[in-house]
Amino acid sequence: MFPIGLYFQATQINETTMLEVGKSNFNCIMPYDSGLNLTATRNGLDLAHSHGVRVLVDVDMGVNNFPMGTAAAKQRIAKLRNHPAVIGWYTSDERGLDYLPVLRDLHSFASTEDIDHPTWSVFTGGQVADLEDFVEVFDVAGEIVDVQARSRVCT
Repeated sequence: MFPIGLYFQATQINETTMLEVGKSNFNCIMPYDSGLNLTATRNGLDLAHSHGVRVLVDVDMGVNNFPMGTAAAKQRIAKLRNHPAVIGWYTSDERGLDYLPVLRDLHSFASTEDIDHPTWSVFTGGQVADLEDFVEVFDVAGEIVDVQARSRVCT
């Protein structure tokens, strides 16, 4: 199954939304979950799974408070890796080169502790020139967006 998904806020994971996504042509979601509340995340995974929806679990928000944030992100991977709704780990949301040591550590942990789920990172169009520097810190790259070009089209 090739993942075709939607971004959500974790607070949008509810019965109505998951029912709608489950009936659609989308098969996965990536909920931004900055709280790193494992119980709420597990409940969201259970609900998504009950509707046949897979989840890219957000561990990126934890890296903001390195090193404690990275520890929380690692704990999240260790505790949720066997959940049937997990399709992968969202490790980087347009992070700059200054985050490479943190992302390298997180990717290494995820790759060692959970060989069944890839790490996924997204980048802006402005980061394409630096993409080669990031290759070692993700398994899958997604949504390389040129924000300036998009804003020109929208105005």
